[in-house]
Amino acid sequence: VAVRAWLQSNIATASSSAPSMPDGSYVDTRNSSSLFFDLGATTDTSKDCYYYANSEYAVARILWHMDRQGYIQGLFSAVTSPLLWGSLNPISLETLWDVWLTAATAASATSERNALIANFQERRVDFTPDTYEPNDTLATARLLTPGDSVSGNLYHAGTLGSTGTDIDLFSFDVTVGTHFVVETSELTNLGNTRLRVLDAAGSVVSVLGVPLVNDDAPSSSDNVANKASRLEFAAAVSERYFAEITTSPKLSRQEGRYGGYTVRLLAY
Repeated sequence: VAVRAWLQSNIATASSSAPSMPDGSYVDTRNSSSLFFDLGATTDTSKDCYYYANSEYAVARILWHMDRQGYIQGLFSAVTSPLLWGSLNPISLETLWDVWLTAATAASATSERNALIANFQERRVDFTPDTYEPNDTLATARLLTPGDSVSGNLYHAGTLGSTGTDIDLFSFDVTVGTHFVVETSELTNLGNTRLRVLDAAGSVVSVLGVPLVNDDAPSSSDNVANKASRLEFAAAVSERYFAEITTSPKLSRQEGRYGGYTVRLLAY
């Protein structure tokens, strides 16, 4: 799209597009019915296919707007950076984010970073700490009561290439004989969660000898059910427990180190 727009502006005779076509337009005539969209236009906000890190459209729109807003040099520097190609992590929108924020050290770094964050978040790609941070220790855990449903991000704001994992802890009080359900759902931006229930000492709780840990197998499809986590148990004691949510340590290449989720607590 950027090449075609450049041709229209500089060598119009070499462009196959009609002069009236918007600069951000993309046309794909491979199939019997042509696909057309304009990266510069507002899209249908009701359709998830236009949003999140697993959307080809969202990625294209982010890059297109960074280009149109005058940050092509930053984009070029990030894409060609040895930091990107030398990373232990798969090359993805996440890795580009890490490299771009690390490399943006010029005088325009502040405006460039602000534009980068705005363009990512306009597509609901939220690679930032959530509003409950810090909540990575038992002492800072957010309290949940039955019926609560809250959203969070598994974003680890560490150094570039860091293998650290964001830990989100939520506390809840259990009573003997009551059944509890803790689950994650509504995973976004390629998220895949692991869920553990801890006691007041920080140890994994076991019920009838089975540890309360759920980390569903990674999937090569977009089946969220294989990425979300769910634990159901009857409390054997009355005390405070903790739901620990982290990124799964068994990610497929189609899943992300970051990602958003909703955690819900039920009791009956």
